[in-house]
Amino acid sequence: MKLLFFSSYYKPELTSNNRISSDTREGFVKRGHTIALFAPTPTRGVSKEVRREYKRRKRETEAGGAIEVRRFALWGEGKNPALRALRYLVMEALFVWHGLWVRGVDVRVTGSTPPIHGLTAVALKKLRGIPFMYYLADLFPESLVSTGMTKKGSLLWKIGSWVSNVTYRNASRIVVISDRLKSRLIEKGVPAEKIDVLYVWIDENATKPVPRENNTIFDEFNLPRDKFYVTYAGNLGYSQNVEILADCAAKLKNNPDIRFVVFGDGTQKESLQKKIESLGLNNFSVFPMQPVERVAEVYSVSDVSLVACRKGVGGGAFPSKASTIMATGTPVLVSYDDDSDLVDLVRASDCGLCVEPENVDQTVDAILRFYRDPEFRKRCGENARKVVCERFSKEKGVARYVEICEQIAAENAQKKDMSIGDAQ
Repeated sequence: MKLLFFSSYYKPELTSNNRISSDTREGFVKRGHTIALFAPTPTRGVSKEVRREYKRRKRETEAGGAIEVRRFALWGEGKNPALRALRYLVMEALFVWHGLWVRGVDVRVTGSTPPIHGLTAVALKKLRGIPFMYYLADLFPESLVSTGMTKKGSLLWKIGSWVSNVTYRNASRIVVISDRLKSRLIEKGVPAEKIDVLYVWIDENATKPVPRENNTIFDEFNLPRDKFYVTYAGNLGYSQNVEILADCAAKLKNNPDIRFVVFGDGTQKESLQKKIESLGLNNFSVFPMQPVERVAEVYSVSDVSLVACRKGVGGGAFPSKASTIMATGTPVLVSYDDDSDLVDLVRASDCGLCVEPENVDQTVDAILRFYRDPEFRKRCGENARKVVCERFSKEKGVARYVEICEQIAAENAQKKDMSIGDAQ
């Protein structure tokens, strides 16, 4: 089976979803499948020198030739929202163009970020007959409403609804990351048998607790080992509301034992740093996002790690960072909508504390509970690791992901055979 991938960001770029994408590619290769992957010139979190180097790289191979990566030129990603949107549109058009000329593709694998990814999959299905599996992490355009970018019934809402409905209708299978997302798709009229739930997995053997005395992050970033650390790692976007940590740090700045550390990049990084400066916080540090290979070290710095969103954003989502945090035996502090699978899991498994999104006082109280009660903190960490080993196995998750695509390819081949038979 040959699979087609379009990647908006690809290594050496560092993005929060790199792990899931790389795990699935590894799974396909292990099953003997090949991959054609297209990506623009790297831009996010890379230097000008790296961009110049990759402009010269048109093709490269990975995994012993099983993965062929093809690069195409595209201007760098800036901070202007309009130019970023234009860049996405041009990128998707180029994805379709390149997809028209790839031969022997059995299945297109696509995600929901950006949402117009789905339209390129629909276009290639119509033009080339390539079926696709759609990996859905969040609902669109509902996500735009929850972040305040538009209102229900607006022109943008109507366009977004059309994009989503066309994508759902044409997808061979839809993989969602939570039971609530499946329920909401069914409410939209998507057949239940077309939807598979796959929680975001983690390699529990590769991602595990790193003892503080062996963790090189402390030395590299000059972090004293005898402090209590509240951390966040990942994308610094509007939806994540990481600024709440700055507000908490301001309320706790007179406690010299409690430190706040962020490892990340994104559109809100500059505003976060300005807020830290304006509040005069000397208990808050911001460092660049670290490579996926260091994720166990990053979260093992933590005494507690934050998973946050703004109000109304997290109902259907189950962020991948949650299972990664838990795999390192770190308690989670969940600042998330109450009607979410993540909140249900954390409460049921006793692996952390849940607070209302954007509620600074509740978040501070939760941090102090972890700080003052080492036995409670230890129990939460042990339970977190146990849940991951029992419910979020990488081996099982990747195997099911690959199996779904194999089923799509087999069903499509059968339809072609039937069409040929009818024609004869």
